[in-house]
Amino acid sequence: MLKRVNKEMMDWSNNHPNWATLDRFDHDTLTLEFTIMGPPDTPYSGGVFKVHAKLPIDYPFKRPSMSIQTPIYHPNISSSICCCLIPELEGWSPMYTVARCIGQLYQILIEPVIDHPCEIDISTQFKENRELFDLVAAEHTKQNAMPHLAA
Repeated sequence: MLKRVNKEMMDWSNNHPNWATLDRFDHDTLTLEFTIMGPPDTPYSGGVFKVHAKLPIDYPFKRPSMSIQTPIYHPNISSSICCCLIPELEGWSPMYTVARCIGQLYQILIEPVIDHPCEIDISTQFKENRELFDLVAAEHTKQNAMPHLAA
């Protein structure tokens, strides 16, 4: 497994997206720490979100668990747990990578998967009053992911 993870980390360092960084990889706990910048033209724009990926001992045959350490107002993220990533991840394949998970997390920040919510009330607000959702999510981002602006 470590050979696979080291290859993924090498691939990441050579070709990672400009909106994410790998901050740390702890070989002992199999935990990766990422920073994701909020996508432009979303309520998360300008936000800085810390993400942890915990690899199971039988990775890549089991998917990593993902959690966002930064509080976020999002229909697919509950209590910092990314429980509803894009549905194809529900059928995990060893061909998938941690980088792909990070990419899909970024994608749900752009467009939530409303058919698979973790937070029903937030999902309902998104569907019924998108303008209010955007305002609340942007304020939540300002307060939690942009501490220098929270005053």
